Amino acid sequence: MILRETVNKAVSQYNELRKRIDWRDAGKSATIYRLAKPFQTGYFTIAIAGKMSSGKSTFINSLIGENLLPTGIFQTTSGITWIVSSDKRYMEVTYADGKKKTFTENLEQELQKLVAVPDEFHSLPINDLNILIKGDDDLKSILQKKEGIEEKTKTSSDEKLWKAYVAATPKSKIADEVVIYLPLPDEYKGWRIVDTPGIGAIGGIQQATRELITSKEGDNNVVDAVILLHNGAEGVEGTTVNTFAEEVKKSMGNLAQGRLFFVLTHAAHSDFLNNIEGHLERAYNNFSNKLAIPQERVTYVDSLIHRFLVDAKKSHRDFSSLKSLKTPLDGWSEKDWKALKDALSPFYMSIMEEEDIELSNKSLFSLLESVSRFEILRELLYEFLNTEKEKAFNELLSLIKSELTSYGVSLRNDIKAVSNGQAAVEKEIKKAEEEGRRLNLALVKVQQTATPGAIEKNFKFIDAELLQLSTLSSIDEVRTKYMQIIEEGLSAQEKFFATLINDFSNFVGGFSNESVTFQSLDLKDLERQAQNKATTQVPDLDRSKEIVKKKSSGRKEVIKTYPYKKDKIDFDQKRREFTALVVKEGRHITSVYTLGLIVKVKEFFDIVSSSINEKTKKTIERLEEYKKRMAHSEAILNELRAKLAAVDSQLEELKKLED
Repeated sequence: MILRETVNKAVSQYNELRKRIDWRDAGKSATIYRLAKPFQTGYFTIAIAGKMSSGKSTFINSLIGENLLPTGIFQTTSGITWIVSSDKRYMEVTYADGKKKTFTENLEQELQKLVAVPDEFHSLPINDLNILIKGDDDLKSILQKKEGIEEKTKTSSDEKLWKAYVAATPKSKIADEVVIYLPLPDEYKGWRIVDTPGIGAIGGIQQATRELITSKEGDNNVVDAVILLHNGAEGVEGTTVNTFAEEVKKSMGNLAQGRLFFVLTHAAHSDFLNNIEGHLERAYNNFSNKLAIPQERVTYVDSLIHRFLVDAKKSHRDFSSLKSLKTPLDGWSEKDWKALKDALSPFYMSIMEEEDIELSNKSLFSLLESVSRFEILRELLYEFLNTEKEKAFNELLSLIKSELTSYGVSLRNDIKAVSNGQAAVEKEIKKAEEEGRRLNLALVKVQQTATPGAIEKNFKFIDAELLQLSTLSSIDEVRTKYMQIIEEGLSAQEKFFATLINDFSNFVGGFSNESVTFQSLDLKDLERQAQNKATTQVPDLDRSKEIVKKKSSGRKEVIKTYPYKKDKIDFDQKRREFTALVVKEGRHITSVYTLGLIVKVKEFFDIVSSSINEKTKKTIERLEEYKKRMAHSEAILNELRAKLAAVDSQLEELKKLED
């Protein structure tokens, strides 16, 4: 919030100065406004993602300091819920029919009713059904898509259940967007916390989560940080979570290295406590090392314990015995309180077994805080916030300072030329003309190194590495290597544009290459296709039938037949089919990406060429104007000195803001 105020002041002063001194050269103003926008209009946004078993709702409740989100729900009817820092407490719901409703009371109960799926519909792919209903599909059209959706979501349910859900769920009942405004704790003012759909939930809503965390508002990322939760008691080798993390990194590019956190939950569980170091080591290997995420962003917490600590301290109750847990604290359900008592029992026993430690609130809370670790997580987030936001803040102020300094140099040169007379002004005009020719010549030389053919050649290594996938021995290896190839491509793109921009940094204006990236490849669907190709029908020997035949002699003969069939998967063929599909689709995506890159490079050269010519033209026009008015040189000098004084004054103000 302090940085926002400072940015508003710095940009406001910059704008006022440009108007006051008639500063016509656009310079880097477009970049300055782009960097300033997230501070002026945005929030610091954290997206929370995790499997249903990760305790995501409990984690968010602990983060915001109140029991707001319903816990223990298998799946929800709502996709994404936003929690926004606000002075007032209310909830805005936009339904699929376009109507909006504002709730100001009983937000917890209203949210529960809004997102909870009735028990009878738990087996349905709710997300996919809601998408069809929102898209105005009628019942007949929805049922026609039933088989395909069930194959995609690995679900199966009776057609009557589908009909019942469609009948009970008009567009007017589906929440398209839920935004909850709360007076969050002081440390979260200016924040947005996003509850995303569970990873691997019925309906394949993982894609919705991925789309959110990679989406942009203009040139800026909507989400600043992603906290990926995983139940520590389950281990960290789960394919779903690993795949999700890799896809996030592929989609976010190098941003993931600075924006992705991995947090193990349920830290109070005995399976986790008994082998903390082992769990962390595997987390480092699977996330920190593999995805180039700093190890300090891999940590563990226990949300239920933290929630208890906060409420227990507020209650001022005495918890120095197990009997004190008989009555739940305010706001706790019987189910959550029972889970808490089961979790707390070992800690009570641990203290009671220590001869020199008295069981009290102080000793119990101290032990529980070492497991809760929310304060440690907060410190990680604050450090991230400070580093990322101050980095952008310093870049912005540095750019404004650079602009002011550069314009000041230009004014000093003009003052010197006008002071030395008409010949000096004419010399500056020739110098400007020569500089324009030099820059255009340099641009042509760079263009010759960035032709469509040169660009394709520069990224040819991707095709070669894709072909090498056929030498790998497992689908997991192919998947991991493909992610690495895409990352190498994105890194090559960054270096490529960095070289171009470095040579012409004063002329790129608002150019951004962030829109050029690799399309997402649905590896899960490709694996499904590969399995279909590698699956054959064979007799099911465990489900044989016996047929009794009578011979002419009158004796009975029992004949075993095997009319039943079952799927048999050739896993080696599946790997080959999967690899072939990845190579084929990967090459197509690379081709589309390269074409996009060629278009973007042309856009870059057009912008730079236009900027060079425009800047040269304006410089010459300005100097020609001085030349015409040389009879009034003192008046010109007074104007220039006044502008220079204003620029120098602004630089002094900027130093104060930097401090």
